[in-house]
Amino acid sequence: MRKRIRTSFLVYATLTFFCNFSWANNESPAVDPTSTASFNEVLHIIRDYTYRVNLNDANNEKINFNSYGYPQFDITFGTILRDSVYQRAKDTITDTANYYLKPFNKAMHRNGLCYTGEWAISEKSDYTGLLAQGTRFPMIARASVSLTETDWKPGQQRSFGLAGKIFGAKNLDQKVATANFFTVDDLNGTNKKSFVEEEFYNQPPFSFERLFKSTDRLVESTLLNALMKAVPKKLLATGIRELFPLTEYGLADKSLNKEPRWMKLQLSQGQNTLHNAGDFRKEIDLNLPEVRKAYPNGIQFDIFVSEALPNEANTIPVTQTKLGTMQRDVQWKKLGKITLNESYNSFGCDFMLHYHHADFRGSLIENVNPKIGSEINDYINFLGLPRL
Repeated sequence: MRKRIRTSFLVYATLTFFCNFSWANNESPAVDPTSTASFNEVLHIIRDYTYRVNLNDANNEKINFNSYGYPQFDITFGTILRDSVYQRAKDTITDTANYYLKPFNKAMHRNGLCYTGEWAISEKSDYTGLLAQGTRFPMIARASVSLTETDWKPGQQRSFGLAGKIFGAKNLDQKVATANFFTVDDLNGTNKKSFVEEEFYNQPPFSFERLFKSTDRLVESTLLNALMKAVPKKLLATGIRELFPLTEYGLADKSLNKEPRWMKLQLSQGQNTLHNAGDFRKEIDLNLPEVRKAYPNGIQFDIFVSEALPNEANTIPVTQTKLGTMQRDVQWKKLGKITLNESYNSFGCDFMLHYHHADFRGSLIENVNPKIGSEINDYINFLGLPRL
């Protein structure tokens, strides 16, 4: 059933994109003046707005908790229609707020945990801004799963995301513009048992074959192939969250920007992997004694970057499926690591924290017509991380 929901959502998203369709009775959250914020200001949102006080979601419906004690949000066709995923997707690239005081329902990545942590670039780097060697700043991250599947089960795919909000100031009370990044393992999920086993990419693969049961393969693959043929290949090639928000950070002269095309986050060598065969949050919640014991110095992910795929340079098309099979051959360069130090399971994390997605530019991808930029932004939000 959940595979059908995932397939149905892809069909819905693609058709909605072409129809430029949104639901009239769903307003965006009121934008608060939080385009700049201090680390401690956003920490207050994810730490102090707790589930002990807030027991209803943004639609004033009762929040259900699973047997592990975590809120369990089911994403269905009904919630997708009700929460207007199209509008939420557009909001991600138009709203620069770091959080909202009026709660909102995340469209796809509703089940998650937040973290305080650190972004650090220790290795020699050819890049600018927050990817320059010596960069070391506090950050607030969110680990999440798309749709409903929080538990691991044999044969069931889960799609994980890891987003970060970096504050370019050592003073935790100083208001600054923030830089956000977004990574996903596979847009249609994998069957790995643990969140930390995944590799997270700013241009994640989309494994179409996981959409289909054997009995449905012929009919559904025919439908999906027809839909994908209708989508311009240039749009498929741009399912990417570009890295210029990181590399332009702090640059007075943006023409000096130097950015890689790809970024990958991977669990640092020597780190443990917990397999609880249950809710993924139980494996990475640093408030749990067994998790803190496994990660006494925090959960650490190495930061890797790359310029281009082998023999592909920066040309188009590179489809999501092809990208997934080729990423193993990319020459990745390690630049540093992120460390997740403290975790927060809170209402503020799930209903108030916001990660702004920058507009698509296509500066590192050849032959992209700038005039289709707004259409690309709509499309990659559907296949990406609306309201992560």
